[in-house]
Amino acid sequence: MTAADDLTRDIMALGATMVRVRDLTLSQAWALVEGYSRDGTIPTLVLPKARDRKVNITGAVIAGVEFRYVKTFNPQTGQVKDSWSRPIQTDPTLGLDVRMVVLLVRLARMLKNNHGASTIYHLGFESAAEDMHRDGRAMDFVGIGGKHGDKAFEINVWSHWKLQPVQMPVAFGQIAEGTKLADWPDAFHETNFRLDATTNQFLEVKSWFAGGAAEITAAFEMFKAVYDLAAAQGMDRSDGVGPTSIGSQSRNIFHPDYFKVSTPPDKDGRNDHFQHIHFQIGTRSSPMARQDRWLPV
Repeated sequence: MTAADDLTRDIMALGATMVRVRDLTLSQAWALVEGYSRDGTIPTLVLPKARDRKVNITGAVIAGVEFRYVKTFNPQTGQVKDSWSRPIQTDPTLGLDVRMVVLLVRLARMLKNNHGASTIYHLGFESAAEDMHRDGRAMDFVGIGGKHGDKAFEINVWSHWKLQPVQMPVAFGQIAEGTKLADWPDAFHETNFRLDATTNQFLEVKSWFAGGAAEITAAFEMFKAVYDLAAAQGMDRSDGVGPTSIGSQSRNIFHPDYFKVSTPPDKDGRNDHFQHIHFQIGTRSSPMARQDRWLPV
């Protein structure tokens, strides 16, 4: 490429930093991702053959944050028991959508700068099903680890979110408004974010919370930030409504307070997302459509 080509790409990348991921053209996304590769924000890129919008990332560190795949959890506390530092995308025949790479950079920077994260735990990016995971447009986010001063911490979905009780926001059948329950009734849809202390007086300081009550507040703020980033930058509702908040109006961001339980054989409900947040770019069957001319790599 010529110096003029490099300058054009750099100018495009500068402008693209102000654009939501869901609104990026592929040329803008490529300009950002190649810039991240040159300055070390992301590890080495490998391009799968004949996949114009896909890349593979060979390392496990993005924007100074290590991504670790969770292998096992403690079944009593929900804490991460065993995890594995491995390449962000491991299947060389698939690859990540370049816009998903941009979203991961923005996620890592936000969690590092605002919540002290040095580690992001996840359940992967791939799946065997022909869906957004296999297309490299989704992530299953588990939580973060880091340090406050010299004190290590870990906050994750199962341990800090799922294991909290709920407070019924409205009456439901024979269950009165305000009732404390271990979890939402299966047929109940008017869920809210159970970690919000303004609507749930029953939040519990678990014995494994090294930070005590402050750990609940930290979990509330961190998970809300992840949800808000996913809703604004990715896609929650395919009808264009949003960005949404956690509750009954949300559709494509899955978590323990999702509005419904799964409809078999699909794993599309809160019962199948008790230990992670699923978020994505585009709908289940297709990516965002903002394609323009391809820029050479």
